[in-house]
Amino acid sequence: MKILAVVIVFVVCCGFSCRYDETCNPIRTGEEVVLLHGKSYCLDNPAYELIITDISEGRCPEGVICFWQGEVTVSFSLKTESAEHEFILKSVLNPADTTAGYIFSLLDVLPYPKYKQPVVLSDYRITLKIDKPDS
Repeated sequence: MKILAVVIVFVVCCGFSCRYDETCNPIRTGEEVVLLHGKSYCLDNPAYELIITDISEGRCPEGVICFWQGEVTVSFSLKTESAEHEFILKSVLNPADTTAGYIFSLLDVLPYPKYKQPVVLSDYRITLKIDKPDS
């Protein structure tokens, strides 16, 4: 009976000593990936963490006639071992950027806005392609 009590105490202590760490969702370079706002993504090197920090919707909504198509702007943060890099991709004027040795290309942002139907950040799906120039 004493052995059972010791085992139970050991298991309980081990359970309390563990802590939950939010894990980084792994993504691979050279492939299209769909990212969500506020989630953490690790590039091929786990020390490189990519996060979408903001999305600014400026596209002409369906159901409206606009002079210009507009564009959506997506802000990113890339944390490396030595620094944090901030960069912005825009659907029309700046769809690609090179940061920390990676080429980031914005391919699509869904959902497309509709007149009088607001979209919350958690609804967005950002399709990105990430390449390394030397690979």
